[in-house]
Amino acid sequence: SLTNILPMPTNRRNVGLEEEAFLALTRAYHLSRKLAETVIEPLGITLAEYNLLRIIQNDARITATQVRERLFSTAPSVTNLVKNLERKNLISRVRNKDDARIQHMQLTSQGKKLVKIAQEQIKRFTASLSLKPALLRSVVQDMENVTQTLSTSLLSYGTADLQLAP
Repeated sequence: SLTNILPMPTNRRNVGLEEEAFLALTRAYHLSRKLAETVIEPLGITLAEYNLLRIIQNDARITATQVRERLFSTAPSVTNLVKNLERKNLISRVRNKDDARIQHMQLTSQGKKLVKIAQEQIKRFTASLSLKPALLRSVVQDMENVTQTLSTSLLSYGTADLQLAP
């Protein structure tokens, strides 16, 4: 059951606001992973692969380096995602005419069809939640704000800032 992934704390007396926020983010992460298993993975792709397909759909001239920056990922992990999607015939790479070292990624016709099906599945799932559009817009804006804050914080928060317990 989705509600049993990370139950809401019942006794919050000993939990500070910062830890409560961290736990809420952790619950949201685990629930989004469960959502991916329920909605995206039955289509034969992972959430990371779907994210890459959406990025390519929105930027037909994107390179692996640009993808790595957008996904906050390492080069080997992006390479594996690209190879998996190529094996599944969902994307192809095209060499840049001016610089043969640069390859742009594009969706294949099969990739375009799969993205459309995934979007329909996501829309159907979201509609089943019966949330009003104003609340959905608010959730999107709040999550974008949190994501921006987290990405900025992670870039500036180095391992030297970590304090290990004695």
